Amino acid sequence: MTLAEVFNPNIIKVGLESDDKDELFEEMVQVIVDSDSSLNRGKLLEALEQRESLMSTGIIHDVAVPHGKTDAVKNIVGCVGLSKKGIDYDSLDNEPVHIVFMLIYPTDLGEENLHIFKRLAIILESGSFKSDLLQQQTPQGVYEVICRYEEELGDMYV
Repeated sequence: MTLAEVFNPNIIKVGLESDDKDELFEEMVQVIVDSDSSLNRGKLLEALEQRESLMSTGIIHDVAVPHGKTDAVKNIVGCVGLSKKGIDYDSLDNEPVHIVFMLIYPTDLGEENLHIFKRLAIILESGSFKSDLLQQQTPQGVYEVICRYEEELGDMYV
């Protein structure tokens, strides 16, 4: 599975309105549920909050990768959000986050989620990826940036 398959334009939000992590989870889970009304909003939030209680997922400067596992999804579900003003996230560097990659995956997924995390981590290490994302004004633009960087990555990390 690729990042382009997990993060599609229908579940990308440019211009997040949240000020803090709790609001962010609510806002982004709503984007996910709006794209698939069969998903249980409460279970998705619970999975994210449970994982976040272990340690902050704001681990890279400007970026958070909240994630959780639940039986409420059958496949990996992802959502991307961008915030111009920044979100108070209790990040490890105590700085606000501007880019959020949210992932929710089934409890019985195996290691497929690790492949997604690995691909995302490699792309995030690219010097211009974050700035290219933050310049985007539309979900389609964000998606195209993700696709472009992932294409450069190639099949090396499938």
